[in-house]
Amino acid sequence: MNAVEREEKSARIAARVASLGTFEKAKHVLVFLSMPDEIQTGRILETAWELGKSVYVPLVNRGEPDLQLGQLKPGDVLDKGPMGIPQPRISSQDLSSPELLDCLLLPGLAFDGEGARIGYGAGYFDRFLKKTTAARIALAFDFQILESVPQTENDEAVEWIVTESRVVQCQHHSA
Repeated sequence: MNAVEREEKSARIAARVASLGTFEKAKHVLVFLSMPDEIQTGRILETAWELGKSVYVPLVNRGEPDLQLGQLKPGDVLDKGPMGIPQPRISSQDLSSPELLDCLLLPGLAFDGEGARIGYGAGYFDRFLKKTTAARIALAFDFQILESVPQTENDEAVEWIVTESRVVQCQHHSA
């Protein structure tokens, strides 16, 4: 997919996310910061801030097994983190707790209608999801939704998948 097509589809996904009741009601939202080939989440960030939501991003520290959580504010400086993922400069005393989140917007490589997801292999999000009861919304392009995705006992499912053409309410399950 070229950059123009990715941006157009990302804009449609952002519009669908903004119209979801779960997102509209949420006060504390996790939004992943995009890698170049992923859905671009910049419009979602802007919408969340315009609606007065507190926005948090996952933080990866090399050598640490778990994601950490930091609040992102408009204009924050972003550095290139592990795997090239942008991250804000956040000190350890500014880290937030996953329990305060009420809506999670999650990345992944592949999903199925049951809510199963395949991430990038390190298990960061699966471990993170065990620490929160927030609504789980995956963002994906249509081609990332497959008939079936293999799962293990450590994998955590999502409740909704938002693509450029639809919103899939998953038959949520844990592996």
